[in-house]
Amino acid sequence: MKHIPRAAFWFLCILTIVGCSVAPPPDAGRQRQAESLVEQGTQHLRRAQLVEARASFQVAFEVGGLAQALDGLGCVDVLEGNYGRAETYFLKALETDPEYRTPLANLGVLYDLLGREKEARQLYRAALRSSPGNPRIRNNLAAVLLDGAKSGKSEERALQEFRKAAALAPYPVIVSNLESMRIR
Repeated sequence: MKHIPRAAFWFLCILTIVGCSVAPPPDAGRQRQAESLVEQGTQHLRRAQLVEARASFQVAFEVGGLAQALDGLGCVDVLEGNYGRAETYFLKALETDPEYRTPLANLGVLYDLLGREKEARQLYRAALRSSPGNPRIRNNLAAVLLDGAKSGKSEERALQEFRKAAALAPYPVIVSNLESMRIR
């Protein structure tokens, strides 16, 4: 058996310990900054300021590696018509933080836009299981159910989801959708 000099042994031990160490947790200040940037990007999205939204989400990801930032970038891409890249961002957000489930609903929106209604319904249902109190998800699921309605039963399920969404938050778009169902 070959003898390893003491200095080399300690160097290998230190190298092994350092190589196996867990990355330090993100700095709390950087985390807050990243979250603030995501909120800023969200506000830009609501005002249709896509260039500013993209910049906010990009730097939020650079600062904090947040799944929410990737999700925001996917939303910007959907609004810009870059559907392939949007899908990539949504999937990467789910991979980055499996507990953050909002990208499921955003993928549902994307798949609905692409005419992939069955997949959209599945994603909305999965999103609802993790966030049953989200009125936007319920509204979007109802819209997909209504679009794909082949029977009165499907229309009734859509109406139920619109009602639940309105009960959670009577946003104008939800109330309008509910009213249009009543007219049918």
